[in-house]
Amino acid sequence: MDLSNAPDITKITLNKIKNRYSHRRLRRGTTVTYRDMTCAGYGWLLPGWIAEERRGRSGKVYR
Repeated sequence: MDLSNAPDITKITLNKIKNRYSHRRLRRGTTVTYRDMTCAGYGWLLPGWIAEERRGRSGKVYR
């Protein structure tokens, strides 16, 4: 997610999430991305809402 064009409320929410869960360990090979209403396919999110997307080594996506 590119934060340069994101609304301020989205930036605030993302910072809170990252600070709260920064200690959480993930399985090796798992990637986490965050999406907001400006991302393709996530236009249904309200301003300030963030969706977390995890992709495991097998390629399976958890949203």
